[in-house]
Amino acid sequence: MPSSLIIANSLISGEIFGSVTVMVIAIIATIAAFSSLGPMMLLQIGALGRQAVLQTYLIFAVFTERTISVLFMRNKNLVQSVSTREQMLALVMVNSTDSIVNINHAGLCLWSGGASLDLLGYSNQDIVGKNLNDVLSIENKNPDFIENFFNSSTKKLETVLAKPIFDPSRALNLSFRKFITDGIVSGAIITVNDITEESEKLAVAVEKSEKDPLTRLLNRYGFNEKIKSVLETQAENICISYLDIDHFKQINDTYGHEAGDRILTELARLMQATVPPPNIISRFGGDEFVIAIIANPTDAQNSLNTLIETISTTVFSLTDTVKAHITISCGYSFYKKGKPLDILIQEADSALYNAKQSGRNRVCNFVQSNSAT
Repeated sequence: MPSSLIIANSLISGEIFGSVTVMVIAIIATIAAFSSLGPMMLLQIGALGRQAVLQTYLIFAVFTERTISVLFMRNKNLVQSVSTREQMLALVMVNSTDSIVNINHAGLCLWSGGASLDLLGYSNQDIVGKNLNDVLSIENKNPDFIENFFNSSTKKLETVLAKPIFDPSRALNLSFRKFITDGIVSGAIITVNDITEESEKLAVAVEKSEKDPLTRLLNRYGFNEKIKSVLETQAENICISYLDIDHFKQINDTYGHEAGDRILTELARLMQATVPPPNIISRFGGDEFVIAIIANPTDAQNSLNTLIETISTTVFSLTDTVKAHITISCGYSFYKKGKPLDILIQEADSALYNAKQSGRNRVCNFVQSNSAT
């Protein structure tokens, strides 16, 4: 009974049935040996010698068959388990809504799985060999981002936002994780998630929290958030102006709040056209507006004077049949490094008060608040 027969019997019949089969064969072989039958008759060593050799072989077979069968059955189970896991992984990759990409230190894609075609514009086969920078536009990151990520000894994982070059309207979240082999960073595994819907919802929420619903200008909170970033990068040539509409309460009382809303909407449009970006325009509430003008004192004052003149010469529709001219008053103050924003706004508001006291329809500087400019 050759060893191959034992192994084959274990693999085909199973561990338990294989052991029983071998035991039955061993018993039959023993009976045959005592009856001078079977292949042992070919040995010219006498009956006692044949029995001794046969018994030795049978003892070896009995004691080793189970070990051999268990070993091979476990190997078979392992192969089946690995095959099952590979099939499951392939099924997950086919149905995944995310994409997984393996890149090397140069940013070249070595392997890809999942929804690469939908998210990156390339199939899992076609993206291999492409440079990641040619496939994605990573937001707020320099061109050497991938190189810096691999060179960093502390960064093992980093998450960034990106847009696919083939469809910039989509928003993607990229999670970079270093791939370590034998203690050496051989590349990175990138998980790509589509967060377009979440980004759109976030943008709507941010807009609602930062924008005035009537004029679509920044509200007080939105202005404060916007001006903070400006103050961090620019230490001078920032003018904060505070303005409101002259006799606006009389307009609301006479023609109603709908007429007031029409004026506020049109006034916001005129401000945006007269004082364009990077200047920051906001509505703080009611008929009060705050404008941050990014310019030197002379240009800032000229911009405000132009705005005052433009508004005073514009005809506003109070109702479908009633039109009128309106005027605004404005006070302003210039930013100095270290001066808090709320103090700056208070100075501009104080200058506005002096503009009102000086006859309205004019601009007043906080430093020269006792005279109209």
